[in-house]
Amino acid sequence: MLRLDCLRSVYSELENCLVVTIMGAVAAELHSLGHRPNFFYLQHAMGLASSHVVFDNESLLSVGGFPTATSTGTDLEGIARAAGVPQAVTVRSVENFKTAVSEAMHGNELTTIIAKVEAIGPSGYITDLSLLENRFQFRRHIQSLKKP
Repeated sequence: MLRLDCLRSVYSELENCLVVTIMGAVAAELHSLGHRPNFFYLQHAMGLASSHVVFDNESLLSVGGFPTATSTGTDLEGIARAAGVPQAVTVRSVENFKTAVSEAMHGNELTTIIAKVEAIGPSGYITDLSLLENRFQFRRHIQSLKKP
């Protein structure tokens, strides 16, 4: 399963959501599908602090492809559950990914989706949208959501 195929499968459903990416590859691939003002790209950032979808390629791809702990059996779904996340699921197909995202978007509980994807990244990690302009667009979008 490719990360880009997963993103493509739910792209139309993201139109009315605030979307914040964490990893450079996710930012670049989401941007390649078409930028929207409700997307905020944290390019070249690492971590999972605010992620609900974890694209696990079992590799530190952007720095040489070194294996991660998940390549030897670390269970991210189990970790999420142990941390108190009420809904956690691991998916291995685009169809299951799309279903899990839809259920999470229409559900009422914190959900973590671990998508097992191939260790293939974008050809480049840079978008044509400046980080500062992205920040301003995202803020204006959030402000437009406020009711007078």
